[in-house]
Amino acid sequence: MGYWKSLLPPLVWEPLNEVRRDYFPDRRCSYSGEGEDLILAKIFGDASHGFYIDVGCYHPKINSNTYSFYRRGWNGVNIDANPESIRKFNAFRPRDKNINVGISSEPGELPYYMFNEPAINTFSKDLYETRLKIPWVTFSGISMVQTKPLRDVLDSIPLPAEIDLLDVDVEGFDLDVLRSNDWNRFLPKVVMVEEQNTSATSFEDLETFKYLVPRGYALVAKTYSTVIFARTEFLKKII
Repeated sequence: MGYWKSLLPPLVWEPLNEVRRDYFPDRRCSYSGEGEDLILAKIFGDASHGFYIDVGCYHPKINSNTYSFYRRGWNGVNIDANPESIRKFNAFRPRDKNINVGISSEPGELPYYMFNEPAINTFSKDLYETRLKIPWVTFSGISMVQTKPLRDVLDSIPLPAEIDLLDVDVEGFDLDVLRSNDWNRFLPKVVMVEEQNTSATSFEDLETFKYLVPRGYALVAKTYSTVIFARTEFLKKII
């Protein structure tokens, strides 16, 4: 791919690459960015049915922590502030409920900073300013986006009795998403969160750790930029 990219101008390469990503994803065992779905497969075993909530879902197949489970027969709710992402989910993940909204601690409207690579779009001004310094990043613009707490979104749609997985990857706003949930009503078995603090020397230093452990979760795995927690009651059943 790199050879052909070097020969073709961006106006030709980028549309072709978009088609490749949508219809011909890499044929590999993991669809996640860092193999997170393989870790989840160890946790959930060979369960052919389950329910996930994917906040900051980005793409229905590429770098998706839930696509391998969708292929098994699972379904769930995918949430993203980018309408183009949700359009693709509606096309490629029709069993899922796909919602175009931003998630924040309180209802409102926030600036959404967009780039040439939608995976790094963010509501975080600090992260936006940091990414402007990256040579390959091109700023695309700012859009004002309506946001809601996660609890309000989940309260507005039918849900099964149990939520197996909550996956949060919203580029710097991840803790806001966690804080916006109602942990008395919506209690996933497993919570997976992107962790921007990759230089922490102790798990106890992570804000996600400080937030989730008092709510009955235990850290069970970590990749370079993702932390995975499981409810202690659920862990007792699978260990």
